[in-house]
Formats: sequence, structure tokens, C-alpha cells
Amino acid sequence: VRLPSYTELNYDSPGSLGNAGLELQHNRNWELGIRKQSGKAPDWQVVLFRRRSDNTVDWTKPTAGSRWLATNLGKVVTDGVEISSTWQAAENLSIGTAYTYLHKRNDSDLYASRYVLDYPQHTLRLTADWQITERCALRTTHELRQQTRNRVRSSGRHGIGSSVEIAYRPARLPQAELLVGCENLWNDYFQLYPGQQATGRRLWTAMRWWW
Repeated sequence: VRLPSYTELNYDSPGSLGNAGLELQHNRNWELGIRKQSGKAPDWQVVLFRRRSDNTVDWTKPTAGSRWLATNLGKVVTDGVEISSTWQAAENLSIGTAYTYLHKRNDSDLYASRYVLDYPQHTLRLTADWQITERCALRTTHELRQQTRNRVRSSGRHGIGSSVEIAYRPARLPQAELLVGCENLWNDYFQLYPGQQATGRRLWTAMRWWW
């Protein structure tokens, strides 16, 4: 059971309007999968799943000029499959791949949905974890997606997500890890949220500390 958030119940701004009359959202999930694990060959798994939600809460636009309104969509049925594999290509290199397909059904007649009915139909992901030296590692993720059609999104349906980070553990500070990375490596313009301008390439740095 999902209780609507304070924002969904009470928010009021020029672009969005909450709804104090929202009902509780109820979810039911089914999942069936098979997994193969081996010492040398790539590990893989296939998962089929279905999710049914009633009184589904979402932000929607009934017309092109309206605000985003917090709404109970009614019943939403999500069917999907995920296929993934992990390959230990070398002692210090692990490579992973995954593909996910989603399909949602709902009877609402809306101009646009912001979250629930705006989803990636197809997602292909590639990850790699390379332990360059004992103290230095490189991790990267690349994702290709095809989103459902949304009349509010102006960037098109296809997006490329990518990130890379380098982690270093100093010899004199074994409990610390220094990181530097880049998000949106290819400077893709895909709008993750419909109508919201995509952020460009971003560089970041951080430090982790274990105790």
C-alpha cells in the first residue's frame, strides 16, 4: 500500500497542483525467473514480472495548457522482462549487460503523464568494472533507452545515459577512497522528465571513508 505524499496531497504552484482527495494506492507484484551461475562461463538470468496497481497516483496533464495535477489513474498493469548477464572477462575485469522491456496498460484519456505512464519501453545497459591496479579502479555504465511517446517531451524518445568514475585508495589512508567521475559523458540532450531541460555533461569529485 502506498500513501500519497504531502506534495501530492497539498502542493500548489504555477506549474503543479496537489489533490487532497487522493486515495491509497494498492500494488500487487508477481515475478518468475531463472538464473544460471558458473565459475567460468558468464552468469545470466531471465526474469518475467507483472505489477498491478489500483488508484495509481501520478502527475498528469488533462490538456496541453493545464498544470500538472496529482491524479488517481485507476488500474495500471505493467508487464516486463529483464535479461541480464555478468562476465568475468579477466581476473581484474567484470563486464555486465542487461536488457529490459516494459509495457503498461491503463484506460485513462490524458494529454500527458509525468511519471507512471512515461517510462522506458526498451532499455539496454552495459557496465564494466576494471581494477586497474591494487589501489585504482575504473567503473563505467552506458545505457540506451527508448521512451514511450509523451507530447510534453521535446527532446525525442531516445536517450543515451553514460557515466564513468575512477576510484583511488591512498596507501597511507587505507580507510579512504578518492573518486572523480563524469555523468552524461556524451552530453545527451534527452529529457529524463518530460518538459524539463536536460542537464549537460557534469564532472564531480567525492571521498568515501570507512570506519
